Amino acid sequence: EAIDNYFKEGNPRSIPKIVGFNENGKELFIWGPRPKFAQDLVQQLKAEGYTKEEFNKELHLWYAKNKGKELEKELVNIFRNLIK
Repeated sequence: EAIDNYFKEGNPRSIPKIVGFNENGKELFIWGPRPKFAQDLVQQLKAEGYTKEEFNKELHLWYAKNKGKELEKELVNIFRNLIK
């Protein structure tokens, strides 16, 4: 499947990715697996040696406080750029 090209080896397919194509099959954008701030947080926590339990707690706390605002902002920006 075409989507297989968007997963790194060892990453589960359950991690969400949004890939947009035009009518000719040209890739327009890729988003995922999480908002940039959350992705940066993940990398920071891993670098600091957090356990999986600590890591998940911090990430879920961020998601709860953010309430999807970062996700919404990033997707709106993607779609705005597409209609320019």
